[in-house]
Amino acid sequence: MVAENESDGVFKDEDRVPVITDPFQGKIRLLDVGSCYNPFREFPEFEPIGIDLCPATDTVFQCDFLSLTISRPLTPPALTSHLSAMSSPVTQLPSGAFHVVVFSLLLEYMPSRLQRWRCCLKAHALLAVNGLLIVVTPDSHSLHRNAPMMKSWKQAIEAVGFRRWRYEKQSHIHCMAFRKITEKVAVEEKETDKYVEMMYIPQDFKEDADEKAPKKRKTKHKVAAKSDSAQQEK
Repeated sequence: MVAENESDGVFKDEDRVPVITDPFQGKIRLLDVGSCYNPFREFPEFEPIGIDLCPATDTVFQCDFLSLTISRPLTPPALTSHLSAMSSPVTQLPSGAFHVVVFSLLLEYMPSRLQRWRCCLKAHALLAVNGLLIVVTPDSHSLHRNAPMMKSWKQAIEAVGFRRWRYEKQSHIHCMAFRKITEKVAVEEKETDKYVEMMYIPQDFKEDADEKAPKKRKTKHKVAAKSDSAQQEK
């Protein structure tokens, strides 16, 4: 860990975030974004926090993840106090506070590429260096059907400041684990648009096509028929 300032509970250098070192000690602080019922509470090795825009249970905090403010990193004692005192709605979390951030069936429900990209930026800010971002996304097709999309996501997420550590295609889902390797976001601002476009899902192209498709215009015949019908009703 970096040096601490015990007087105010924050690290001396506000631009530094905690670093996970080997051997790891203590419980794994895990942030489950879009948590349904905070399932990680069942496992004693985790210190989980579940957040959701519309929580289904009292064990999950209400939080708009994309609007979340990231504050300066806290020392371990101050961070423990901060997390134990959390209440809904959660509007702010400290930088580098978590060892693991989980996006399980989350990114594909974001309506735009930009929002998926912003989720990854938030995860990077909330993770300690060497922390893991776990991405689970549904796909019932064969391994190679959406391989280009998974490769695209990999390139975009790695550009933020991650390195893919594990990947597994199961029957109905893709599972990816990314390790945070940089303190700050690695991608240059001028390249952001390129990587945002890489965070696509197949439905995006259908929506794009629908928006570009010309709207049907009423013919004179249909307009006249409507007018005649209205007159008859009168």
